[in-house]
Amino acid sequence: MNRKAAGLYILLFLLLLPATGRADELKTILQGLSLKYSRVKTLSAEFFQETEHRAIKKKTLASGKVLFKRPDMFRWLILNPTGEEIISDGKTLWIYQPDLAQVVKTSARGGIPALVVRLMGSLHDVERLFTVRYIGKVDNTLALELRPREEMDAVDRLVLFVDSKEFSVVKIEIHEGFGRTVSIRFHNVVLNPVLDESIFKFRPRPGVTVVEP
Repeated sequence: MNRKAAGLYILLFLLLLPATGRADELKTILQGLSLKYSRVKTLSAEFFQETEHRAIKKKTLASGKVLFKRPDMFRWLILNPTGEEIISDGKTLWIYQPDLAQVVKTSARGGIPALVVRLMGSLHDVERLFTVRYIGKVDNTLALELRPREEMDAVDRLVLFVDSKEFSVVKIEIHEGFGRTVSIRFHNVVLNPVLDESIFKFRPRPGVTVVEP
C-alpha cells in the first residue's frame, strides 16, 4: 500500500470513529431505557413545566402531579397556578377547568399531556414511534433527539434527558413547529404504584358545564 492510500484509510477511520462511538452510546442508552421501563405499568411523579413562546417572547410556568397507567390512561393535575385537571381513560380526554366551572370533552389523542404519556409508555421500545439520535451529555444527563415517525400534533422534535446512571427520564423538551417549546422536568418519581382505574375516569359534578368542540 502506498503512502497516499494509507493516509486515506487513516482519515476514513478517524472520520468514522466518532459516529461509531455515538452509535454504541445510543445502543447502550436504549438498552438501559428498555430495562428500566419494560416492567413499568404505572407511574406517579411531580412535575415542573416551562412553556416558551419565541414569537411573543413569553414564558409560562406550571407545576403539579401526573399519574399514569399503561398504555394510555393518565391524570394530569396542574396544581399551580390553575387547579386544572386533564384526565384520560384512553378513549376520552377531559379538561376540567374549575375556575370556569366547565369541562372540555374531546378525543384522547391530542395535547401535550397525551403526547408525554404516549412517550412514557413507549420508552421500552422508543424507536417504534421515533427516530432517535444521541446528542451528547448535558448536565449529568444523556440527551436524545426524538423525531416522530408519524405526524404528532405539530411536534417537530423532542429532546429526552436521561439520567446517566439510572437511565430514568428526568426531563422532556417538546419543540413545536410554530416556535413553542414545552419543557417538563420530573421529580419524586414512583414506579409501579397501585393505581385504580377509577382514578382515570371523570364524572362532572352538578353545575359543571360539559363542552364538546
